[in-house]
Amino acid sequence: MKKNILLYLTLAFLISSCSIRDKTLCRYYYSTDDCFRASSIATSTNEQLSSEKALLIAKTDIALEVDNYILSKFNHKTFLEDTEFENKISIARKTILQDITIICSRTSYNRSKKVYKTRLSIEMSKSKIDDLILQILKGETK
Repeated sequence: MKKNILLYLTLAFLISSCSIRDKTLCRYYYSTDDCFRASSIATSTNEQLSSEKALLIAKTDIALEVDNYILSKFNHKTFLEDTEFENKISIARKTILQDITIICSRTSYNRSKKVYKTRLSIEMSKSKIDDLILQILKGETK
């Protein structure tokens, strides 16, 4: 009798801890002084679409932070009207998100709802942003 109770308690503990772990996965990545980070969750009946939606949501979240960083760092150089400089900064702002790093990605399938849920976290270092902008300003391309 004691073995059965202990077995049921252990099983209940394992099931609850796995569901808690699933909810917190890819959720605790915050921006720091060295890099920008963003996390997202997306659901879809198609696994590929779920992953793409999660990536798009995370990119949208990180884009505002990166854009504000670029404008604050290079805004002092735009007091005088220099169209070439402004065009290069505009190009940098549009293309900078191509070099993100996915630091966490997990897709799970919910059989009762028949949907895929993707959790995703991305990051981009500030030093990498600075290097890419300086390359664009110097006229170098990859």
